[in-house]
Amino acid sequence: MTIKCPVEIMVDSYKMGMNQLHNHTMFEDSPTAVLMSYSNFTPRKNAYFTFSEHSDGRLINFGQRHTMQYVHDMYEIFFNTPVEVVRGRLVILLEAHYGGDAYKDHGKFIYDVLNLHQLSFLPIEFRCPDEGIRYPIGLPMFTLKNTVDGFGWLVNNLETLVSTLSWPMINTATSVDQFYQQAKYYGEQSTPKEVLDAWLPISNHLFEYRGMFGPEHAARSAACHAIPFIGSDTVPVIPFLQQYYGYKPKEDAPVCVSIRATEHADITRLLSEFRYRGITEDTECEVIKRLAENTTGMFGYVADSEHYYRAISEYALRNKDVILSRKDGDNGLPAKWVWRPDSARLSPLEVICGLRIGNTYPDLKEELYLPDTEYGEVVYDRKTELFYEVEDISMVNSFKAEYKLTVVDSLEVKGSLQILWEVFGGDVVDTLEGKMKLINSKVGLLYGEAISQALQKSIYERMIELGFSVSNLVIGKGSYSNLAGNTRDNFYMSFKQTFSLARIDGEIVNLEQQKIPLGDISKKSAKGLLMVDEAFNLHQGVDEETEKQGILTILYKNGTFHKSQTIFDIKENYFK
Repeated sequence: MTIKCPVEIMVDSYKMGMNQLHNHTMFEDSPTAVLMSYSNFTPRKNAYFTFSEHSDGRLINFGQRHTMQYVHDMYEIFFNTPVEVVRGRLVILLEAHYGGDAYKDHGKFIYDVLNLHQLSFLPIEFRCPDEGIRYPIGLPMFTLKNTVDGFGWLVNNLETLVSTLSWPMINTATSVDQFYQQAKYYGEQSTPKEVLDAWLPISNHLFEYRGMFGPEHAARSAACHAIPFIGSDTVPVIPFLQQYYGYKPKEDAPVCVSIRATEHADITRLLSEFRYRGITEDTECEVIKRLAENTTGMFGYVADSEHYYRAISEYALRNKDVILSRKDGDNGLPAKWVWRPDSARLSPLEVICGLRIGNTYPDLKEELYLPDTEYGEVVYDRKTELFYEVEDISMVNSFKAEYKLTVVDSLEVKGSLQILWEVFGGDVVDTLEGKMKLINSKVGLLYGEAISQALQKSIYERMIELGFSVSNLVIGKGSYSNLAGNTRDNFYMSFKQTFSLARIDGEIVNLEQQKIPLGDISKKSAKGLLMVDEAFNLHQGVDEETEKQGILTILYKNGTFHKSQTIFDIKENYFK
């Protein structure tokens, strides 16, 4: 971590004051000592998340190994830090946060932290289902308890850290699944199987790195994407999966692939250079020609630096032969020139599929009444042979109708798919949806801007309506797709204690605990020790032996990992 934050204060501040309740004498001559605490982490309900209509409505269980490895590694640093350093920094931080005298106000917390340091391992048992499985909402995704008497305080102290590491990966993996299920469904409807199998793993390409909250966040999110997909520009996901999920780059199949591609800095510089060299007419046409002549394999060309529609129509047609004669790459990738628009006057749907044509008029300006065109719609005027957007700008209560007519380029009306089909051609194939067009395999289209589930669905459905297989498009997913509305509240993720083992008056007592709020009954917690069976049934208030059964198995105990899954184990569970 760049921010050097001691793990012992990676907690919500109120937790540092609760240690004293684990050993109290609130009842005169009847002391209480908590020996063991037992908590679980549960998505209580779907509050705000939208599942795809092609989803089974379950969460994708992912991230527990990363969570506990991260926690373990942080505590290894803690255990290897001299105790006087730990004590000194803890006192400074407590007094900076709370004021007052740290020893007087938080002596029990200081004592417990130093006692843990002396123990030199994490005395906890962490149980969870295998990662990659589809998991019902309402069941515990992991349980946590201490294994050494007197460290019950540690269980809920860890809540903050394990929660903030866990829920984003579960949420994001589940979000990614919705995009995959959509791509799979519409791909199966409109694409031959041999094309579908190659397209589906790259149908969503991840472009979110710069939009995330730093490199660690980007790598975690990209790991979620890597479960069903392999197309990604977030290269740090490779070492992330090496570190946490046993990935071996030299031996294993790819988990993060991309191609050589230009950015606007490259193209605008080349345009400026070419003009400096005297190529002032149709400069971008020459840029495209030179790049096509000097590249092989798959190559991405960002085409909206100046006039996107001219680039993919006129300039593409003039360079058609050189684009189609490009050679395969030395890395084994086939020759494919990928056009990438990167800005839309309306939305990616219209850039990809074009505009809908509403009414046709013999003479638009002679019409007494014109309804406003809808978003993404134009009307056609036979007299001028032009397309227009119509906006009623009449004054309120005016007897005179006034309209603003905006001319729309006929290329924008056609859209990228139709333009590329007219320039490069392709094949018409039989699919479940009927005859579908596959654009020449040496040409591709990649686009994504603020892509949501709803927008991806609209794009796919419009493509099929126009007779194009959805495999003609790779959707680029930026940070909006995985960040929008992605919070712990989506599934009411909650870490709740349901059991304690205590010594009261010298007797060992089982204390089953349950939250039963008066307001929102969905926040009612489970009770006692828990077990989830193979059929995803939750058993509450079980005994210690039963708690050890079921699908919540030990991942981590007393500083040691007890099970390990590679990213390919997780993929296998996901695709079952």
